[in-house]
Amino acid sequence: MDTLIEKSLQLLPDQCLQGWEESRRVVFPPSYRRAKNIIFVGTGGSSMGAEMLLAWSRDRLKVSSVIISSGALPA
Repeated sequence: MDTLIEKSLQLLPDQCLQGWEESRRVVFPPSYRRAKNIIFVGTGGSSMGAEMLLAWSRDRLKVSSVIISSGALPA
């Protein structure tokens, strides 16, 4: 029998593919092109998508970015 962690790892490729496919349908407003910062907020496993995205794109991003992994946003 698979442990929960093993099952999660087995599902990860399909989840990444689903996320990629869904992201291709997102349309951002033109005003987002003027953004100067990107802030990702998530705790635990919820921040893993942001970690993967930044690892893949950090050398391509033209704006600063940060991941906040706490339960509260700074002022």
